[in-house]
Amino acid sequence: MPADVPADVPADVPADVPADVPADVAAESTPRVFVDRNRCSGNGVCGLSAPEYFEISDDGAMSLLREEIDPADRSRLDQAVLHCPAGALSLREERR
Repeated sequence: MPADVPADVPADVPADVPADVPADVAAESTPRVFVDRNRCSGNGVCGLSAPEYFEISDDGAMSLLREEIDPADRSRLDQAVLHCPAGALSLREERR
């Protein structure tokens, strides 16, 4: 566990959970991808960053292939959110 994480935080709490979230809640949460379809412009940047999560059809419609995030994919999904020109993507912790 990183040095800046308090010793009383269980090891199974994801590193990106805010410090003010109780440890029992954080351990029961799952990061998920959310898409604001009203903002999505269908340009496909997300599909380039994480093709196993996003698919853009020929007509520009975006399909979310899976919501629950594999921890190994987190940095690529962070990049997809950061580079989405429409600001249509977000990652959030959801209770299991």
